[in-house]
Amino acid sequence: MTAEDIITFAEEGEDTFFFSEEELENILAKMLDPLFTDILRVWGRGFHSNLPETIKKLLVQKALAEAKGNQVQAARLLGISRNLLRDRMDKYNLSP
Repeated sequence: MTAEDIITFAEEGEDTFFFSEEELENILAKMLDPLFTDILRVWGRGFHSNLPETIKKLLVQKALAEAKGNQVQAARLLGISRNLLRDRMDKYNLSP
């Protein structure tokens, strides 16, 4: 998963990230470093093909939990519109 994959999580044209792609990639690399060994142990040498989608689903779940189910607030946390949040909720079969 690249920084570009995460950036495309937001709707096209929305200015939602305050980091350059390079800065975001560096941040994610630092966050991934301590997890890498565990990921390899769990998934073996090949990464799970649905990892980007799994991360997106978890982000939506966490934002909804943080916002106590308030979709407007959850969408704001993710930097996306409420309509896109609802689309993601439908896609990942998440209830409000």
